[in-house]
Amino acid sequence: MLKSDSMKTNVQSIHFKASEKLLTYINKRIARLSRVSDQAESSTVYLRLDNNKSRNNKIVELKVHVPGEDIMVVKESNSFEKSMRMATASARRIMRKSKRKQGKFKLFRRAL
Repeated sequence: MLKSDSMKTNVQSIHFKASEKLLTYINKRIARLSRVSDQAESSTVYLRLDNNKSRNNKIVELKVHVPGEDIMVVKESNSFEKSMRMATASARRIMRKSKRKQGKFKLFRRAL
């Protein structure tokens, strides 16, 4: 169990042991994700190796627990770092979209 600034992070690697470097990278990405929404309570990351012969067999499942909704993102690529980067980008986009719908996120436009 990792703890970023304001969000608890639970990382589960299935059928292998994740390295300390990978866990640090995941914690850093989750900390960046927690900047988007201070309402996010916790997150769960599942790391899996798919049993196929293609190179894109590293799967990251990211669940972010926000009051009122849970955001679930699944990404697959040739490395866990790339999958995590894609998953956090998608989760960040979803969180921003939900904040806009709730009216808690303001867009600042540059004056011309």
